[in-house]
Amino acid sequence: MDGVRRTGKSLELRDLLARYPDQFVFELRRGGFKAEDITRRPAEALAYISVAATLPESPLHAAIHGWKYPLSREGMLLLDLMDLTGRIHAGKKWKPLKRPWKTPGGERFGQTELPPQEAIEKLRRNAGR
Repeated sequence: MDGVRRTGKSLELRDLLARYPDQFVFELRRGGFKAEDITRRPAEALAYISVAATLPESPLHAAIHGWKYPLSREGMLLLDLMDLTGRIHAGKKWKPLKRPWKTPGGERFGQTELPPQEAIEKLRRNAGR
């Protein structure tokens, strides 16, 4: 059974390698692994890549999620603070700074096609969920 798990892990790693070769190899090398380690130590390599893929500052994370570039959590916070400060001082003239990810409807969150009263009613009905 251990061989089956290793094969599955190895296949997962090979799939990521095939889809994102540059970013995958970068992450492997940053973690001290070599490409051969995918088959030699698949459990360790998968554990490392699994964690690296969740870090937004990782090029692999950015590639998996279709971002233009990686951005750390601190960088996200700084962009939010800069947008908040800009909005306070410049008012409606302030344009939010670009993020590496795509948002529906541009940079605006919470955009809806519903009329305001209908949207408010829907939000009230779903409030406890």
